[in-house]
Amino acid sequence: MAKNWLYDRFNAFLERHMPEGLFARALIILVAPVVLLQTIMTGLIFERHFENVTRLLARSFAREVSLLVELYERSDQSFAAEMRIESLARRNLKLDLQIEPGVLPPPLPERLFSRADARLTRELTVETGKPFWIDSRADPDVIDVRVQVTPDEVFRIQPRVERTLATSTGFLLFLMLASSLLLLGIATIFLRNQIRPITDLARAAQSFGTGRDAGGFRPRGAREVKAAGEAF
Repeated sequence: MAKNWLYDRFNAFLERHMPEGLFARALIILVAPVVLLQTIMTGLIFERHFENVTRLLARSFAREVSLLVELYERSDQSFAAEMRIESLARRNLKLDLQIEPGVLPPPLPERLFSRADARLTRELTVETGKPFWIDSRADPDVIDVRVQVTPDEVFRIQPRVERTLATSTGFLLFLMLASSLLLLGIATIFLRNQIRPITDLARAAQSFGTGRDAGGFRPRGAREVKAAGEAF
């Protein structure tokens, strides 16, 4: 009994708030699942694709930095050794490394909701074990990373953003949105063509019921709709 009551209340709610036209109702039935699916897929892309790819890129970069730090610590730390390590970084790792005297700049305020910075910070902490400084605000295309290798020597590396975090997420979302809009457009045209025979039949029946000529009504459409038109 309670189940039937809830079902009736739900149907009454839909009747009050749904559009009256058949095309509008059918379009909602078509669009609502697509919007729900897009929302779920968007969440999955951000949670899975962005997080996983960013983690792998940040870890790879941090390990490369750790390798350069270890090479420097095992060398005689002379000027010639610094030149060799900088050349190795540029030639083999494609990293713009500069070994500079000095200390790290003052810490920057933490960026809110920056998961990429948090991931890179975590990986550098695990892999290098050295004090470091990160600035991803000064240049939108480059991240400034500095590692305190010795009390008076700093590694300064400026990789491009795509080297440390996933940058293709926005493009994937754009492709999903564009493909969904295209498919919805095609489905809307198809749906309109399928509903037009029903609206023609309703218009002809209304004209006939009020004593007017039904005009050039011709049964067409799906088999059931065409059969109803022929019966009319």
